Amino acid sequence: MKKILLLSIVFFTGILASSCRTAPQHYFYTEKDSGTVLTCSKGDIITVQLESNPTTGYQWELTAPTDYLTILPSKPVFVSSSESHGSITGAPGYWICEFKALDGGDAPVSAVYRRSWEKDQPPAKRFDLLIRVQGESLRENPREDEDPFIRYIQDQNKTQSEIPF
Repeated sequence: MKKILLLSIVFFTGILASSCRTAPQHYFYTEKDSGTVLTCSKGDIITVQLESNPTTGYQWELTAPTDYLTILPSKPVFVSSSESHGSITGAPGYWICEFKALDGGDAPVSAVYRRSWEKDQPPAKRFDLLIRVQGESLRENPREDEDPFIRYIQDQNKTQSEIPF
């Protein structure tokens, strides 16, 4: 009788433990976090908030592929910092981009701050974040031998010594 009771307790404890899922984590990054490597899980949300003032002509632009992430809601947004400046035209604010980790693998997030008509000039600022999404990839043919961030940097005709990580 004690064995049956003990086995029942172990069985139901195992079922309860396996059915408990943790809520997705929410990570928040700013310019000072550039160069960070984040390890997260599928379903986690990553928010990047960068200081911006589009009235100067400068805007943040995503430059790295985001194969293992999706942008929420569908593109970055600008939010005026109305708390400190009211609703003044030309007031600075924040470029905010949220990502959701979709698939296991490395997902580089890179953005440059520049004027759209100065593509041949180096950016005024740069933000780089490498997101490592834990778990197996659901892709048919994941390339484990190729780091997407390294590939991106090489595609931009840069050397590995210039990688910010």
